[in-house]
Amino acid sequence: MGKVASPDGGRIGMVDALRGTALIGLFLVHMDEHFELLRYPTGAPAWLNSLNSAVHELTFGLFAGKAYAIFAMMFGISFTLILQSWARKEGDAAARLRFLWRLAILGAMGYVHALLYIGDILLVLAVLGLPLVLLYRVPDRWLLPLVVVLLAQLPSVWSAASLLINPETTPTNPFHWSLYGRIFELFTQDSWAAVFIHNLTTGQTARYWFFVESGRWQQMAGLLVLGMMAGRRQLYLDTPDNRRVWKRTFGLALAGFVVLFPLSLWAKGLPLQGMARYEVTMLTGSWANLMQTLLWASGFAMLYPLITGWAFTRRLSAFGRMSLTCYLMHSIIFVPFFHGYGLGFYQHWGVALSVGVGVLFLAWQLRFVDWWLRDHAYGPAEWFWRCTTLRRFDVPFRRVAPA
Repeated sequence: MGKVASPDGGRIGMVDALRGTALIGLFLVHMDEHFELLRYPTGAPAWLNSLNSAVHELTFGLFAGKAYAIFAMMFGISFTLILQSWARKEGDAAARLRFLWRLAILGAMGYVHALLYIGDILLVLAVLGLPLVLLYRVPDRWLLPLVVVLLAQLPSVWSAASLLINPETTPTNPFHWSLYGRIFELFTQDSWAAVFIHNLTTGQTARYWFFVESGRWQQMAGLLVLGMMAGRRQLYLDTPDNRRVWKRTFGLALAGFVVLFPLSLWAKGLPLQGMARYEVTMLTGSWANLMQTLLWASGFAMLYPLITGWAFTRRLSAFGRMSLTCYLMHSIIFVPFFHGYGLGFYQHWGVALSVGVGVLFLAWQLRFVDWWLRDHAYGPAEWFWRCTTLRRFDVPFRRVAPA
């Protein structure tokens, strides 16, 4: 999200396009979930229930837990490129302070967005992005152990192991379970004011506790740092050395997935109860998702040079360039569409229809952003973020025709 340029000032198409694929996956998962409502029509025929189940398994299998992870890595790469550009112009200290201000603006935008949609990822990225400013000059040899600890989710490993070693322990259920239970019921009601007031506090709290208690913050933080390291090494460039890195990463991730995905399925079948089952299944599922994320990222990096001239790839890059605008557009349109205070279509559309409409909407949106960026330098939200970061509003919004 934001302007990402190569050292020579040009756009990095692969980074934009990969971010675009992540936004596609994120949106389809949100459509599947009815934007955090998780309520569906009842009384559907057996064939439709089977179709809904199949579409849900496909959508979640491809994107859930992976799309947000790609976003985190791309955020880390963008952080590096932007900070490098600013540091060359105004010095390291000033660049870091400006980026802290940039994160503060993103966090404020995320908080406001979460008043509508509590699944917002912007505030999470802003908070977890803060340590990057401190770690920016730390050598990779010191960052690598930190990345391993975070991606392996060692704190979560300790929690799961403690419950398995001491099965008589009966910890309380995660706090976010009860919070989300109340939230789902509220979202079916027809009072927008009640939802707004609730999201001012409790909705934000539920999201916070979900990231903490699920261990997702660890993996997301690790991917942010990994993205920063990839940006510093310029792994987004198509060079022989980078191709070898991509292939090696793809091979290792594939081997890891072959081991960890069956492990995650096996863990679901264990005769575990309560928190022990929750911790073990969340942990093994996160490991499998991490391998799939690395497969996605490295596979796309290898594929991109082969498809860079395609019209679809151009639109995908434009989609990634306007990811902030498009992400907000999804919520502005579809939260009132599904939720009770709006049209209440959660009562009428199952997973298959919701995801199918999502695919059609994406097809339109990919064409829209391609058309928009022919005459505009930024999407509306990207332009606002850039202006507030620079503290001036004379940034050209429309493209300036060459003299």
